[in-house]
Amino acid sequence: QVRVKGMVFGQQAEHVRIEDSIIGGSETTGIQLANCQAELVGNFIHDNDHGVTVAGRSEVTLDHNIVTRSLFEGVVVTDHARAVLVSNTIVKNGGGAAFLGQAQAQASGNIVGFNQRGFVVAPSSTVTLSHNALHNTDGDYFRAGNPHSPAPELKPPSDLSVEPQFVDLAHDDFRLLAGTSLTQVGGFAYLGALAPFQSSSRSR
Repeated sequence: QVRVKGMVFGQQAEHVRIEDSIIGGSETTGIQLANCQAELVGNFIHDNDHGVTVAGRSEVTLDHNIVTRSLFEGVVVTDHARAVLVSNTIVKNGGGAAFLGQAQAQASGNIVGFNQRGFVVAPSSTVTLSHNALHNTDGDYFRAGNPHSPAPELKPPSDLSVEPQFVDLAHDDFRLLAGTSLTQVGGFAYLGALAPFQSSSRSR
């Protein structure tokens, strides 16, 4: 429950847990982790060049975070890092999440929308996608390159191509509207970080 204006940086740290915090306004990265073991849970990460960067041989879980208004990608997993992205809302960024280098990652139950790009995956990385909801302006799935190339074949059958309906997208109220179709999907009570409007008092 801290507020940080600028970057949170960790290197060679273990058993790190950053929870329910507001981190933003960095001219580089909001949270940058190198060779760390960490959990990021329920944070609001906003207005950075990159939202979260996971590098080196880090092992990081991102759970129920909101990552928004990054100039570039909301989340970058690179080098030999391992990451699990579950139930995050990654919206209004240059890109959603990029998996580069020898990264190994799982991404499930996330909302990745209103970015230029959704998921960017390097041929050298290993990524498992399931039960995500995507809606991005230039496309949802890309192979990393210069430039990135569309790769619709990366879409798994369980991912949804649907515009998420938020309470107030313009003012960063990313609760899902009542009656959303993004509930009871693949074992998730709801996709993304925040519960639908009618149950927001019980689950945030």
